[in-house]
Amino acid sequence: MLNSILWSDYITVVIFSSMLWYLFVIGRLYQNEWQSLLSGKSKLKRFKLFKFKSNFAFFKKKSPLSIKVVDPVIIGQDTLKQDTVELYPILLEAIDESARLGRSKEVFRNYLALILREYPHLQNSHFRHIINKFLVSHLSNTPQLLLTLAEVDGLWVEAN
Repeated sequence: MLNSILWSDYITVVIFSSMLWYLFVIGRLYQNEWQSLLSGKSKLKRFKLFKFKSNFAFFKKKSPLSIKVVDPVIIGQDTLKQDTVELYPILLEAIDESARLGRSKEVFRNYLALILREYPHLQNSHFRHIINKFLVSHLSNTPQLLLTLAEVDGLWVEAN
């Protein structure tokens, strides 16, 4: 009886049965996800082939003579970004406070110039334009304090 089974038939049955087994195991592992997907509780997420970062630094040989150089421009940009992020809530608080107290437009301009004077290094950075747009967009909600982009840009000159 065993002589009547060909090796090719045997390999086909083994491959087919192992595929069925792996499909069963995968089905059991992801049973909850498939049930929530089929019931409509969750949506199908975008399939990502590479979910991990391809960091192959482990395989690279490091030279004993390699020296890590820190670029001062990159450090400067990080500092500018941190200062910009720090400035946003201060500006929002100034807008809210001035609107709440009913300050005039001229007093508010002087107040903003005073705040911007504390960040002179942002005046010549590329974040200046971003801060200006941020101010104009948030001032559009308060008509008594409304400033144009050119007026906000002029505050930087007044501040320094």
